[in-house]
Formats: sequence, C-alpha cells, structure tokens
Amino acid sequence: MKCLARWDDLKRLLTQLKARGHALHGPRLKGGALVVDEIGSLDDLPAGWTDTQQPGSYRLRGHPENLAFGWHPGADSWKRLLLPSQSTIWEARRTASGFEAIPSRNDFPFMAFLGMRACDVAGMLRLDTVFGLRGGHPTRPGPRPSTCIDPAYAARRERAFVVGIQCIEAGGNCFCGSVGTGPRIGTGCDLVLTELPGERESCFLLESLSRAGAEILEALALPGAHEEEIRRAARLVEACASSMPRFLDASGIRELLERQWENRRWDETAGRCLTCGNCTMVCPTCFCSDILDETDLEGLTARRTRVWDSCFSLEFTYVHGGGNVRSSAKARYRQWMAHKLATWLDQFGEMGCVGCGRCITWCPAGIDITEEAAVIRRSDGAHAPSAEEKCHVRP
Repeated sequence: MKCLARWDDLKRLLTQLKARGHALHGPRLKGGALVVDEIGSLDDLPAGWTDTQQPGSYRLRGHPENLAFGWHPGADSWKRLLLPSQSTIWEARRTASGFEAIPSRNDFPFMAFLGMRACDVAGMLRLDTVFGLRGGHPTRPGPRPSTCIDPAYAARRERAFVVGIQCIEAGGNCFCGSVGTGPRIGTGCDLVLTELPGERESCFLLESLSRAGAEILEALALPGAHEEEIRRAARLVEACASSMPRFLDASGIRELLERQWENRRWDETAGRCLTCGNCTMVCPTCFCSDILDETDLEGLTARRTRVWDSCFSLEFTYVHGGGNVRSSAKARYRQWMAHKLATWLDQFGEMGCVGCGRCITWCPAGIDITEEAAVIRRSDGAHAPSAEEKCHVRP
C-alpha cells in the first residue's frame, strides 16, 4: 500500500502510534549533534537542519532547501534502544533465609522509531541475526532454526514499530550503496517514508511493509499515490545511491584481508589510531559486551550487569595468567576491521558493516575504513582481479 501524505498527516500518524501505546523516539538536536531520544511530537524532529560530515568532523547547519528530513545519521544509533549500553541481568537481596534472586524484567514498553535510515534498518536486521531472531549460524551444517539467545533484546524488538526514511541526499561519509544496504529500504520496517520536495513544502510517499503498517495507513485514510509520484521517489533514491561520496569494494574482501594480514598498512594506521573505541561505540552493529558483578558494602544486595565493551580496550582479550592476546594498536584495529568486513561473513553470512560512515565521522584521527580497504587492495599484488571483480570497482 502506497499513499501520499502531508506534514499534518504525519502528525496524525504519530497520534495514531501514541494512541496504540507506543512511546515515540526519533532524532532531535541536543548538544550540537543529532541524538536518538524520546520525542513528544513531530515538531521535536530537526526539520530544516542537515550536517556536514568528513573524517573526524561533524557540523550542523541549516538545510539550503529546508527539507524536513534532510539530516544524516549522527553519533547516536538506534542500537541503544534495543541493546542498551547498560542493563541489569539479575539482582539478589539478602533475606532471613539466604539470598533471593530477582531476574530482570522483560515487560518493556512499546516503542515507535521514527526516522531510521536504510543503514540503521540494516544494522537492526544484523543484530536480529546475531541474537538469533533471523536464523542460526550459516556456516554450521544442518537445519538452522531461529533460536533467540537474548530474551530482553527479543522483547524490545517485538514491541518496536519502525518508520524508516529513504535518503534522497547522501551524507559526507556515506557508502551504504556500495555494501548493498541502502539508501532504498526493502524490508525491516513497518512503514517507509520518502520525502518529495516541493516549491513551498514537501509531501511524503508512505509505503507499508508489514500488516501493522498497513493497519496504520488504513486508519489514516490517506489518498493513494500516483504512478508519477512513485517513480519520482524511486528516482530521488537512485540519484542518492549514485552520489555516495565514499565507496567500499566488497568483492572478495574476506580473502583479501586474509592474504594481507601482515600488510604494512596496518602499522601505518596503528600509528594514528588512538584505540579510543569510538568506532565501536557509534557502530549500529557492534554487539560485544562485558559482565560486571557488584555487591554493596554491607553485603545485602548483589547485581549482575551487562555493559557495552569494545575490542579496542586493552582488557578485552585479557587471559588470566597470560596477559592480553591483542596488546598492540595494530592488532586491535586489524581485528576490528577484519571482523567487520570479513569474519562476520563466516559467523552470520553477511558483512557487519552497513555503510553508515559513523566510524569515519567520529574517529578523532579521521581514519576512513573505505580508504584503509582500498589501500590494502591496491597493494595486493598476489591477486589479479577477475573480470567480475573489476566491474565492482569504481574508477
């Protein structure tokens, strides 16, 4: 179902979602950047704003055409709403007869995500795979039934209504087009919105991709979209895809990185890398965590908490009695990039990178993963690319 909406219709959309018990979440301006936060109405969104992103640089500015959805992914990804940076697994309290364990609650609120870009939708679907909501490990033989390994994630995901937004302008560090994750949204959302700029104001193409989305559109009673409006939306999205400023050649990248494990580029990059972990914190697919056990000073309560962790942390690979497996910046950066682009394929059947460009923007040293991959590929003299691989390389 494809309908045409105006700004006031989008306000009615949010009213419908609130009436169905969904807490609204979307991008909003805070502290000089875009963050994902709870919103009260459509007016809380950063309409009329956009950003300039380069390696290690992020600046907000007014949009020259005053687009309602002209902004690009900020430092804050939607991941933290589904996989919080800190969550309690269980608590225990001392009683007269011992300790009573209190498991964490899974009755999470219903949420509506308004404004997920294609890269973030792809990131969410990759987390679904990681936590078993989209099947098991593709490299293991035999049937692969879907087995959830994180009930809290599954509960949050089940209660999320997702309104995705197709990009019609690329950000300064975007490369989703070259890794096949955007800017078009084909799955993973309940509703998909495409802004159609006009002389005075924009209108919006709304498409349902789920039964819940179709029910919302039916309740709104919007007029159906004409073929010309549908074709125009497709042209805008395609133009965005062809104007991506960065490109990652993913052809044979797993084998490439395996061959180039001792490439001198790793040492050069390590000389700039601060091992701060920014890239893992802003990434919509990084999922590593640590478990912390705490007790109060009186010994009356105990708590087990899960917190985000980073493979750039020196303690991440600490082995009792043996020190750290990856003690150098070179080893840690190589591990992160190789897992994201290569060994993730072994685990989950697809790359862990969705082309959002956050790791480039929020790296203090301005390290660009697409540039690193390209430099390593150019130095790969041991492998002559096939005709099929050559057609994937942008001149």
